[in-house]
Amino acid sequence: MANSKDFTFYDRPGYFSSLTDVIDATERGDRVAVASMTFEPSEPLIALLIQALCNAAKRGVDVYVAIDAYTFFVKDTTGDDITRAWLTGKLSAPAREPYRSRYSTLQKLKACGAHTVVTNAPDRPLSTVPAGRSHIKAAVVNGLVYVGGCNLRSPREIDVMVAWRDKGAANWVFDTITAMARQGTTQKAFGLVDRTYSVDADTLLLIDSGKPRQSIIYDHALQLIDEARKHITITCQYFPGGRTAQHLHAAQKRGVKVEILFSHPAVQGRLGSLGHHAYQLRERTRFPAGFFKLRLDKALPTLHAKIITTEQGAIVGSHNYVTPGIRFGTAEIALLRRDPVFSAGLHAFITDQIRANTGEL
Repeated sequence: MANSKDFTFYDRPGYFSSLTDVIDATERGDRVAVASMTFEPSEPLIALLIQALCNAAKRGVDVYVAIDAYTFFVKDTTGDDITRAWLTGKLSAPAREPYRSRYSTLQKLKACGAHTVVTNAPDRPLSTVPAGRSHIKAAVVNGLVYVGGCNLRSPREIDVMVAWRDKGAANWVFDTITAMARQGTTQKAFGLVDRTYSVDADTLLLIDSGKPRQSIIYDHALQLIDEARKHITITCQYFPGGRTAQHLHAAQKRGVKVEILFSHPAVQGRLGSLGHHAYQLRERTRFPAGFFKLRLDKALPTLHAKIITTEQGAIVGSHNYVTPGIRFGTAEIALLRRDPVFSAGLHAFITDQIRANTGEL
């Protein structure tokens, strides 16, 4: 059975540096697999990671890199810039930045001997950009596993990856990433069947296959909220309204202390900001004012971490614990651990990051 001390929490810079270091230490015959929805090779820490992956592949390490096609549809996650891939339904060498650098970096990795794939590439013109995407963020280096919310992009966002050494879990996550790489789409890789792996008696790894209106991760997240008796903290890059807020409100009514930490709508970009402002105005008419008091200031980095912690346990991963991505059909990964010490440590790790940016919480 895993101990809480067996798990290590990393912020984004820490994750990038740790992953680079362990890849640099690999030898011929070792294995590496990395999955991200988006990536930005112009970031210095990501450039170092890419070089480490390239060097590892050259010396005979079995390297897999899976990046979702979403990174070639939008300039960033705000959706401010749509590329020609959306218009043509084909993903070819992009002619302009930042897409050209992203595409050429994957080609560089392939030339080094790595197995690279752009998952869920468009198959028809004017396809829905978010539909069917892989939102999975994970990595494996031999027996070391990383799971969480960190895309391979800006290190300035507030985020978390959980790492631990476990051969069985590493095999399961490695097989997950390589299946995505071989099949090209998450729906083919997982066969529209959500997956569960038991790490130990207290811990589950969960995969959403990307089947629309289906999410084993969300089911477990709501169960964790419903079972809380003392306190709940949830973090999200936008207000987690709708069904999630209903369950949080029910918890508050039974005497549970509820903390909702989320980013200011302004960090969502021009189009996203308007939509999220309107959404929050509507949700303010449905839920208590206290649900909105821990919204971060717009000058702060995006809160990208996706956690729910209670006095009983915690869930952390790529899922935002809201329904829009579920309706579209989104592949996700999460770690659920029923352990108060793990939960308290995860809560402290995120709140410490926020305090480092604000000076208070």
